[in-house]
Amino acid sequence: MKKNSYIFVATILVMGYSINLFAQKSASIKLKDRTPKGIVKYFDRLIKDSLIVVGQHCAGEDNNQVRGYQTFFEELHSQTGKYPGLLGLEYGSRPNVPHDVINQMMIDHWNKGGIVTLTWCADNPFKDGYNGNWNAIINKDSINLKSLLSIAPDSKAKASYWTELMQVAKALKKLKDAGVVVLWRPFHEMNGSWFWWGPNDDKQPTNLEDFKILWQDMHKTFRKMGLDNLVWVYAPNNPFSSSTKEAVLTMYPGDSYVDIVGMDIYKAPVPDFTDNYELLKKLNKTIVIAECGDDIDNKGTKVLDETEIVKKYKGKAGYFMQWHSWYNPRLKVKVRRAIIDNPYAKEMMNLSAAVTLDEMK
Repeated sequence: MKKNSYIFVATILVMGYSINLFAQKSASIKLKDRTPKGIVKYFDRLIKDSLIVVGQHCAGEDNNQVRGYQTFFEELHSQTGKYPGLLGLEYGSRPNVPHDVINQMMIDHWNKGGIVTLTWCADNPFKDGYNGNWNAIINKDSINLKSLLSIAPDSKAKASYWTELMQVAKALKKLKDAGVVVLWRPFHEMNGSWFWWGPNDDKQPTNLEDFKILWQDMHKTFRKMGLDNLVWVYAPNNPFSSSTKEAVLTMYPGDSYVDIVGMDIYKAPVPDFTDNYELLKKLNKTIVIAECGDDIDNKGTKVLDETEIVKKYKGKAGYFMQWHSWYNPRLKVKVRRAIIDNPYAKEMMNLSAAVTLDEMK
C-alpha cells in the first residue's frame, strides 16, 4: 500500500511538471508585444525555446497573390486544421501590383494575431519594361546604383526608381495607419547576380559599397517619412561560391539599418544550414530563414521533408518562410514548393515545435 502511495505521488509530480512545461511553452508562443522591437524579441524567445514560426509566401502564376492565398493558406488550413503564423506577400516582381488588395490581406492576417512580411523585388530602373531579374554582371555597364540615391542628379533611371519607391512608401504608410508591423525585405538575394542590385563581377565586384549606400538611403528616407512600423530584414542567398559567401558580410548595410538577418535556401530533402548559420551569426542579429523550398529538377520530383525543416532550424531561426508553388513552362512541370504541396505538410504543421497562427494570439 505504501509503495502504491509513492507511485501515486510520483505520478502527480510528473504530471504537474509536464503541465508546467506546457504552460511555459504556451506563454512563450504568445505574441504579446506587437511592436517592431517586440517582434524581434519574440523571435529571440522562440529560438531560445527551440520553437519556430511557420511561414508561407503567397503568389504563383502571374503573381496573383489573392489566388495564392486561397491555395497556400485557406486550402492548407482545410487539409491540416492550421494556418501558418507568418504570411509573406510581394510589393514588386510585376507591374501594377495592387497594393491596396495586398494590404488588406496583410491587415486581416495581422488582426488574427499573425505576423506579416513583404518582399520588394523592385523594377529595374535602367531598362524599359518591368523586370527585376536583370543580370548584374552581364549588364554592369548599364547599372549605376549610386545614380539612384536621393542626392544624385536627376536622371530617367532615378525618376523611375523613386516613382516606385514612393508608391511603396505610400502603401507601407497605410499599413502603419492600420497598426500593422511589417517584416520589410527589400533587395533580397543581393549576393547573387540575377537581380540588378547584385554584385557586378564574380571575383572583383566594384558595386558592393554602392548597394549598402542604396539600402541606407531607403532606410533613411522611410524613417523621415515616419515609417517606424518596419522590421528590416537582410536576406542574402545561400552562398554557392567563395565570392557569394564573402558578399554576405561585405554587402551588409550596418547594424543601424538592419533588424533581422536571414537566408534564402533551396535544397532537397532538407536545406543544410550548418555553415550558413555560422556565417550569419557573425552579423550578431536575430536569424531567420527568409525563404526555403526544394530544388527544381527536370521532372519536378525532388521532395523536401517539411518535418526536417522544423527539426533542423528550431533553436537557430525564429521563422521560416516557404516559397510558393508554380507551373514552370520551360520544364513543363509544377514546381511544388508550397507547404500544401508537400506530402509531410500535415505532420509538420502539427509538430510541437512548429508555431502556427492559432497558437500566437
